[in-house]
Amino acid sequence: MHHAAKQAREIAGRKREKALRAVEAGYRVFFEDNPLPGWVVDSKSHKFLGVNEAAIRQYGYSRAEFLELTLSDIQIPAEAGPRVSSLPGRRHLRKNGEIIDVEIVSHSAPGPPPCEFVLVSDVTESWERLNLALRASRTGVWSLDAVSGALVWDAFAREIFGFPGESSAARFDELLAAVHPPDRDLVSQAILGADPDRSEVAIECRVVWPDTTVHHLLSRGQAFFDGAGKLVRVVAVSHDITDRRRLEEQFRHSQKMEAVGRLASGIAHDFNNLLTVILGYTTVVHAKLESGDPLRRMVAEARRAGEQAALLTGQLLAFSRKQSIQREALDINQAVRGLRDMLQRLLGEDIDLSIALGDSLLPVIADAGQFNQVLMNLAVNAHDAMPNGGRLSIETSAVQREREDMGRHGIRPAGRYAMLAVTDTGSGMSAETLNHIFEPFFTTKDPSKGTGLGLATVYGIVQQHGGWIDVASELGHGASFQIYMPAASVGPPGAAPAIVPAASIRRTGTILLVEDQGAIRMLLEDVLSEAGHRVLAAPDGRGALELARDYSDAVDLLITDVVMPEMSGPDLASQMATVRPRMIVLYMSGYTDHALLQRGAMEQSRAFLQKPFLPESLLAKIDELLSARR
Repeated sequence: MHHAAKQAREIAGRKREKALRAVEAGYRVFFEDNPLPGWVVDSKSHKFLGVNEAAIRQYGYSRAEFLELTLSDIQIPAEAGPRVSSLPGRRHLRKNGEIIDVEIVSHSAPGPPPCEFVLVSDVTESWERLNLALRASRTGVWSLDAVSGALVWDAFAREIFGFPGESSAARFDELLAAVHPPDRDLVSQAILGADPDRSEVAIECRVVWPDTTVHHLLSRGQAFFDGAGKLVRVVAVSHDITDRRRLEEQFRHSQKMEAVGRLASGIAHDFNNLLTVILGYTTVVHAKLESGDPLRRMVAEARRAGEQAALLTGQLLAFSRKQSIQREALDINQAVRGLRDMLQRLLGEDIDLSIALGDSLLPVIADAGQFNQVLMNLAVNAHDAMPNGGRLSIETSAVQREREDMGRHGIRPAGRYAMLAVTDTGSGMSAETLNHIFEPFFTTKDPSKGTGLGLATVYGIVQQHGGWIDVASELGHGASFQIYMPAASVGPPGAAPAIVPAASIRRTGTILLVEDQGAIRMLLEDVLSEAGHRVLAAPDGRGALELARDYSDAVDLLITDVVMPEMSGPDLASQMATVRPRMIVLYMSGYTDHALLQRGAMEQSRAFLQKPFLPESLLAKIDELLSARR
């Protein structure tokens, strides 16, 4: 009986031993043939006890060399900041000195001796792809030990927070010092006061770089707490959203300008009609008064005030890009030369004017009057910034931009440009002022010295011509405005046509005048009759057609408003062509952006007058049209 039991135990033992050998053989095959590097290390000494072929291939050591090493021989201290991973991460060193990023999975065995079975995954390429993605999205990763205040971050997190150097370690108070002072309490509370019930951290703040530029950062992450609910760690990513905020600000700015522009455009028609009457009658009365009459000076002042009002309306429409413009090939160098004497008189004797014109500038397609307005406005601005004298430099150059990018005041497309730089040695501007200089009615001057429309007008004109503006300035160091205008794909403009002296006696004719505003119609009747023209006047298109049919003699010219009730000016001209086919048409309008201007009158820009206009401008245009016909 005892012998049988002993024999049974021996048989069972041999079976267990056989099973263990089978398991060990299977495990050895799994370990040795595993495509992942693997090893067995002593849990206490960390000495390698065995390695598989994949480890030998991956790390470059022979099996004998491996068995002489410990884990510390292939590990390097964590130095690249926190890992974005749920698995333990390390950096290992190959025999050839190459560093690889790895993730490990291990299993403890009791021994003897106690040991660890380890499998290693090379995630270097994954980390490289992740780092590229983070950098492309302007995102940095950081980790804060809330107990000690130690901060670890990657290179890009350090960069977007404005820290110089290459150290991956810092302190929380150093990070807080980089935050814009008004935002520090918000950041401190969001991180150190994280809610255990939510554990999510979300912060938007501004940071100030060493060069004093302000950047906007958005940080999102996770807060970790111990069993007692005490904050122990925060891991987060921070994203530089400065460009986004800049675009949003530009969008808000454009909305403000569009709103004021709609308002300006809405009142421009009525305002221009009123100014036409005011300027017209003051001109007529001024011409009739004797030179010594005291009323003549008063009427002249009234006319000058009307001209200033017309200029103000033009500025409102220019910055809102509602002003009608007449583009042509413009040589910027020639335009600057033409304004030199006027600029020097404007600046005065205590400001030196320096002009340096570049070579090989292609012309731009622009409204010459508006370009002159841009240059004059910038010169006036520079003059006001140099009350004690200084220097104003005007330069031009040809610029080829190879790629599109984002500037302070909008997108800067690639292409060929003519660049105009206006630089002064005046008082300069702060970064905060630079953010607002193109806003309508924003001014740093005394209210009695400016309307705040000068630079807004410049901005609107340049935008309307498809260009952009770069501005550089510091307090006490002057300012430089660089205007970029798209170059035309044509050669340099030819010589200007010779100016033919006006005849001493104006040509006269029969004119059909159509204007729905009674005051303007009466004014123009008086002006035209006084100049010797025979005038047929009608308040609308239907009345004009009846007059044209009933009048037996020739009608030389139709002067019509563009936008009128029931029948527009272009529609009237079209119907009039069947009644009076040889009649010339001259359009006029107080609108600046009405659709009819695009479809009708502006197609004949040579025969168009923008209200308000002076009587002499009207008479000169009529004489030009009648002369061309004959």
